[in-house]
Amino acid sequence: NYLKKLGFPVKPILGIPLNHFTPAEKRIYDGLNTNKGKLVSYDQIGEIFWGNDEAALDKFNLYSIAKIMEKIRKKIKDHGIYQELIYTVRGQGYVLYD
Repeated sequence: NYLKKLGFPVKPILGIPLNHFTPAEKRIYDGLNTNKGKLVSYDQIGEIFWGNDEAALDKFNLYSIAKIMEKIRKKIKDHGIYQELIYTVRGQGYVLYD
């Protein structure tokens, strides 16, 4: 909104092709998009990423979540959207804004 007020064109996120993300990245992005403007906790992202698989609980760690978020952000920027859309809330999770 700030950039719009200054007169800068802001590209919508909807222009990203569905095949731009891996299935796991797409699930996480969709989870963030469903909760746009709201905090999505690390636990919620873990459930989206690994599901309710008991064996997957051993794989759950913040480093894995941070790396996949980094990949999602990079793919958004690679598609030409340089506006920061996904914000980290330290110690809590992530928020998607448009």
